[in-house]
Amino acid sequence: MTARLLLLTGALLLSGCERLLSAAVDARLVDAASAGVRHDLQAIDLRDPAEYEAGHPPGALNVPVLALDGYLARTARDRPLLLVCAHGKHATLSVPTARLHVRGEVLVLSGGFEAWRRAGLPIETGPSPSLGVETAIPVRAITLVQQVVACASGCAIKPAYLLLAVFLIGLLRGAGATPLRLLRQGLLWFFVGEVLCAANFYLHRPGLLFPIELLHGAG
Repeated sequence: MTARLLLLTGALLLSGCERLLSAAVDARLVDAASAGVRHDLQAIDLRDPAEYEAGHPPGALNVPVLALDGYLARTARDRPLLLVCAHGKHATLSVPTARLHVRGEVLVLSGGFEAWRRAGLPIETGPSPSLGVETAIPVRAITLVQQVVACASGCAIKPAYLLLAVFLIGLLRGAGATPLRLLRQGLLWFFVGEVLCAANFYLHRPGLLFPIELLHGAG
């Protein structure tokens, strides 16, 4: 069972299949030709500034992927949004974040900017217009009680149930009954998922964010 789960997870990560990813997050894909004739869309390019400046869809704003949450949290969005990245995968995985803040539809440019380029559509170069707002994730003041609860959760409760999971995984090793074997497999994936949750927090970088988040969800 563990081998099958690892194979499925690896296939998802290595295949780079945009259709699988879009189905997983319920993202709406739009091809470059269709997006090019929709003038109601506000395009947001999630690539790094250097990639953006080298070429981007006309009118697109450059909001690097890790700044998307902070930017959309500070801007009212009724206009339909088109998320653009290099090949479509990062934009697809950014859909849940965008939907937290956008009231209109959220679309993903299928195939990313490379598909736009191949379609022969207009391309602009140069830096992005000023966004006019901070893009850091907003920080909200919390009460002393909330601080204590947060510290207890991170420093005591979470480590305690992770240690409990490890103890039960060891205790159930070699269990013969099928329900107990399934329970051990579930605990093992739960432990992996929680460890990757911590890794996602400490290694929050564009190159690591998406594969870690996928594996966290799988766990």
